[in-house]
Amino acid sequence: MAKKIARPEVKFSGRVISSLVDFQDGSSDVIGPHHVVYPKTASDVATAVTLSQKAKTFVRSGENATKQDSVDGAGGIVINLKEMNGVTVKGGALRAQAAATSEAVTSQLAEHALALPLADNPLKSIASTVLFETPSYLRRSLGPLSSYISSIRAVRPDGKAIKLKDSLQESCLQKCRAMQAVVTDVEFKPTSAKGLWMHRATFPYPGKKVFSQISRQIFQTIKFSTKLERTDVSLDAFSGPYDIPLVRISVLGSTPAGRTSLKKLLGKAVNILPKTFEPDDIAVETLTGPEVLDALSESGLGTPGDAMFESTSLHDSVDATGDTENFLLNHADNVDRDIAFQDETAGRIIQKTRLTTSLRLNPQNGLDLTGYRHTPIANDSTEIRSRATPLHTGDSLQAPVEFTALVRASPIPNFRGEVFSKNDWGFKSRAHQYATSSYSSTRMTPFMLAYPRDDGDIVAAIQFARSQGKHVVARSGGHQYSGKSSGGSDTIVLSLDHFDQLDHLGGSVFRVGPAVRLVNVATRFKNERVTIPHGECPQVAIGGHAQTGGYGHLIRSFGLCTDYVTSFDIILADGSKRTVGRPREDTTTTPENDELFWGVLGGNAGSFGIVTSYEFDCIEDVAHPNSYGFTFRRRYKESAFRKLMKEAQKWTKQIADKTLDPDLDFMMSVGSSRSLFPFPGLVVELVHGNLGGASQVVDGEQAFKPIIRASKHRAGIWNLFATRGKDSLSSLSLSFVRSWPLVTRQGREFVYPYKKRVNCTVSKLSNEFVDEFVQKVSHIVLNESKVKLVFQMSFGGGAFRDSARRDATSIPQRDSVYTFVFDLFYKQGGEQIAESLQSEVQDLIARHFNGSQERRVFWGTFGNTDIKDASVRKMYYDSDSQYRRLQKLKQTVDPDNLFQTSLTVQLPDQRDP
Repeated sequence: MAKKIARPEVKFSGRVISSLVDFQDGSSDVIGPHHVVYPKTASDVATAVTLSQKAKTFVRSGENATKQDSVDGAGGIVINLKEMNGVTVKGGALRAQAAATSEAVTSQLAEHALALPLADNPLKSIASTVLFETPSYLRRSLGPLSSYISSIRAVRPDGKAIKLKDSLQESCLQKCRAMQAVVTDVEFKPTSAKGLWMHRATFPYPGKKVFSQISRQIFQTIKFSTKLERTDVSLDAFSGPYDIPLVRISVLGSTPAGRTSLKKLLGKAVNILPKTFEPDDIAVETLTGPEVLDALSESGLGTPGDAMFESTSLHDSVDATGDTENFLLNHADNVDRDIAFQDETAGRIIQKTRLTTSLRLNPQNGLDLTGYRHTPIANDSTEIRSRATPLHTGDSLQAPVEFTALVRASPIPNFRGEVFSKNDWGFKSRAHQYATSSYSSTRMTPFMLAYPRDDGDIVAAIQFARSQGKHVVARSGGHQYSGKSSGGSDTIVLSLDHFDQLDHLGGSVFRVGPAVRLVNVATRFKNERVTIPHGECPQVAIGGHAQTGGYGHLIRSFGLCTDYVTSFDIILADGSKRTVGRPREDTTTTPENDELFWGVLGGNAGSFGIVTSYEFDCIEDVAHPNSYGFTFRRRYKESAFRKLMKEAQKWTKQIADKTLDPDLDFMMSVGSSRSLFPFPGLVVELVHGNLGGASQVVDGEQAFKPIIRASKHRAGIWNLFATRGKDSLSSLSLSFVRSWPLVTRQGREFVYPYKKRVNCTVSKLSNEFVDEFVQKVSHIVLNESKVKLVFQMSFGGGAFRDSARRDATSIPQRDSVYTFVFDLFYKQGGEQIAESLQSEVQDLIARHFNGSQERRVFWGTFGNTDIKDASVRKMYYDSDSQYRRLQKLKQTVDPDNLFQTSLTVQLPDQRDP
């Protein structure tokens, strides 16, 4: 009898996940059900390549979000190197793993005063950048990136790991390309960054004629000489934050040669701008050394990663002897079409298109055009959903037999979704959420992170948590500003990404899963010509948003998001599932139902169970055909902001006196400068809700005349960037959802950690508050470099002041007259400044805003948020009796305190009366 030969054990420390349950990267260009392999080491890559010999295989090291990149991966294998993203610098050499982004590499280079001509897309992976020699702002100044490569580690198609170095015959990069090897990491020999310099100017788009003159001034008058060989010149035109079209001219180099002449060229180009431009409308910067790298990385023209947009790559060129004149004219036509505003009343020429383009000199003294054109995807609900996250259809996807042994068994009995424990590869990236960088790792690191696929998985996780003595926290979008959806070390986080259904049930009723992001909700509803009130942060999910009210731009006219919930499904601590309906006047619902509806919607998110779906009865556009909207975008000026705050003060007096029309809404935002918008910004947004329907005559210009006048105070060129007129409520709601580049790809205003505050008052604003507050805002946005401010405000007291719907939910602070957000994001070394500034605002609130009683809302406030503290609890809840009622409900449905954080409703203490 022949002896049985044992097969060698396959060593693999990464993870294999079905695309049906992989939520790490919703912008993947690989479509169709497939399996994703996440290697941890180069050895893992070799194993994955070896095992996938017979399968349809794709290798990905970064994000390819453009339409042209989509590939059909159905039934195949994707080897995703995303977790291999380390960067180290030692002895003047830099080593970057395949998925390290240009942004991450730049950070290390700047820290060590080194430089490389990296990709102008900060999110481009180093493997992709090396293999395809992508465009760079430093291409002429520093030469090709390939000339800095000292070695490449890779895996051959046969699965053998190798290290490649240059030879006399060919470079290591040429060898890697020839054998079609999978790059695992690259070692570079960077140059010093100390000699780098850059001059650049940024200003609003001045119109096609002037833009064309500027482009000719730059690119047709340069006298080519050896002095300019180590210099770069670029002209960027792009849709900036607040949808303001911007132009940026950059001249830079790595040696002193050419610096003076190019600085003069920049000045001549800027001098072409019309006299309507004030000096403050042109942001001129001079940067040297490593700060040049940081600035280029922050302002790189990448893709937005917005699920509602298709991104198409743009490439064109003309050589030094070609028809440069015609090339520049065509470019000016294309730019004008995609980013220009027609005039003050008509708004954008093409409302939804966005553009990012860069026109620059190439090493041969020709011109290269690169960039992206972003257009809304088709109005097809299925496509919208699948672009946002993987389309989770089907019950399972069987892994290829070669990978079966690598698929891990769940540590939670009877749980079918993916589970990540603290020591698992991939745990850190999946546990990361909005608040991660703002709070301690202890607070932001849960015991376990699980992705339930259905109700059965949630029940299994609840049972497991009980057996382990752990709490359970639901995470719908990961944007709880105080970090409460992370739970901490004694908590199992259930990430509800799979619960992303958005179904039309007929009429104006829709079922929406808790994981659906606001940008998806607004887009789908706009297509269906309905809406609900909601916020503006695109990546916030409806799950926690609806439970904390859902504050937005339609508060006075139509109330809060939660007011339109007709029912929800919830899984309680005992594992039972309830469908809870809005209480009815005919008492057809039970007291138990009504109390749970009341407590879950407003008591504090996650206190009573896990909501798995909502039903909304939406507002129909057809019922409000004369609704009106106005948006004004401009550079911040203190005098204009002061006038607008005085108008806000008048509104608070009218609201307190109940004399303001009930269907008028007024939102205002102020933001510090950012890389793509080097001016403090101010945005005014107005809505007339047309509550009276078709028979109501709406004159928005007259209703908002004082605010419009204040918005335009000394606006100059910024007067062009207004949009006004009759518009549907669903279109307005979608327009209020912020999109890139006003927010980052993660839906944040800035990438920095923050100190957040949200306060409200039931009183009218005082002169003292307005005066001191304006001074405070101006000081921060005009003088603070290490702290970035985001201020927003809204008003209450509208049509929903006396609505019967309010009594069905427990949302506190419904009688607020004025609410403001005051968020301070801080750079390295700026935390204490942010703390101090928030303390100053706290003092202002105590003296002139609330008096002795500070009022807060649940979705994030600076300071102590421990609800067990009676002084803190008093800030959030309307009354002690309201909180006692919520505690009684908590004791009924969650007596063992399974669903618990420091902000959730706490069980009654035995000493409580």
